[in-house]
Amino acid sequence: MKVYVRRTPSISLINYFFMSTTEKKSNKVILIVLAIFLVGALGYIFYSNQEHTKLTNAITEEKVEIQEDLQKMVLKYDEAIAQNTEITDELRTERDKIVTFQASIKKLKNSNYGLMRKYRKQIANMQASYDRLSLQVVELTEENSMLTDSLGVANTQILQKTFQNDSLVAQNNELLNTVTKGSVLRVIGINVISMRERSNGQLKETTRARRTDAFRINFRVAQNDIAGLGERIALIQILDSKGAVIAEKGTVTFDDGNEVGYSDRTIIDYNNTNIDVISLVELDRSTIVKGSYTVNVYLDNRFVGASNITLK
Repeated sequence: MKVYVRRTPSISLINYFFMSTTEKKSNKVILIVLAIFLVGALGYIFYSNQEHTKLTNAITEEKVEIQEDLQKMVLKYDEAIAQNTEITDELRTERDKIVTFQASIKKLKNSNYGLMRKYRKQIANMQASYDRLSLQVVELTEENSMLTDSLGVANTQILQKTFQNDSLVAQNNELLNTVTKGSVLRVIGINVISMRERSNGQLKETTRARRTDAFRINFRVAQNDIAGLGERIALIQILDSKGAVIAEKGTVTFDDGNEVGYSDRTIIDYNNTNIDVISLVELDRSTIVKGSYTVNVYLDNRFVGASNITLK
């Protein structure tokens, strides 16, 4: 007869199975905790990245907005400077500050939001400076406009006075010209006679060229009550048929630059009455040839008349 003996498991084996089961549960817990931590970390990283992107975009937009505001201020300063007022130099200084500030903004990194806020405050101060200066420009422009209007009125009055004065001057000149023209002396009755000298020294009229020793020229200076009194210079010019001056005594240059040679010069003491003038111009008969001769008379450096004579 066989006897079966039932063995009871040992305590160590039971413990082994129990510890193995516990360890597996503990590992699962750790894995679950790690998984939760990883998910949380990834969520935090994703959230942080989104926030950083939002901040970067916000700073970028802020930079663009600031640059646009600064550029508008520069244009406003340019307009104010163009007014050319007493504070133009100060306006240029403030404008240059803004241009320099613009360059700083361009170099600013998109992550420095704190500095961007600080720049916003500076822009507010710059705007305040512009508002103050702009008000001064307006006031100065208004003052200049009033001064310009006053100056315009003054210039108009001056122009009117000038026109009146010019009119008076023109009238005076016209009257003066009339008086001057009226005071000009006239010569009438110019007469030329060729003379030969006789053996006794007396002169006798002749028409022969080979016998002519002199020309006797006489004329009258007419009376003129408004002409000035005093000495007047009369010039006698004798021209041959070729236009050459004969018996030339000298030359004189008139106010118009014209140079005239003369054959005789005489001084007349004019006293507002008719004055008869006689001039005797001696000639070298060997130089006198047949033909026509012209005698011109000048008074006060002005041509006043002429006469002709023909010698046979």
